[in-house]
Amino acid sequence: MGERVLPSAFETRSLALGDIEGAYLRVDQIPEDATASREILAGELLAKTAIGRTEQVLIPLALQLAQAPASQIRVGCSVNVWATAVHLGTVDGLPEPIALNARVSAIKLSASMGQERAVVEVLVQQDFVPPLLLAQADGSVISLVLNPTLANQ
Repeated sequence: MGERVLPSAFETRSLALGDIEGAYLRVDQIPEDATASREILAGELLAKTAIGRTEQVLIPLALQLAQAPASQIRVGCSVNVWATAVHLGTVDGLPEPIALNARVSAIKLSASMGQERAVVEVLVQQDFVPPLLLAQADGSVISLVLNPTLANQ
């Protein structure tokens, strides 16, 4: 899963599929940015449901932050997500990047009992989902670091 789907990996065969023909792709119909969304077996017809596209492989996640993100971080920005482990209320080690090139899709700020909290929704590649969920579950401090682009200037 997640591997590129290349036309050169497939053989062309003539088949009469009738009404279900639209559920499958010919070699010349494979998008340039196609990735496997499931295992594709040798000799299998290429079902449209077996491939995704790179831009569709982004997974939405809501991240709880202990403080509001920097003012330059807005919806649409690209950020790296860092986590600092906390063990028994004490910082345990140096911050580490756990997701790169996440796209901010929403920012929700709230204040309760004098503490400001933020929930930032991001779109991330599937490979980054496990470390992000683990960091949230183990109570790590999560921080966002802006990836400056021309759109941010």
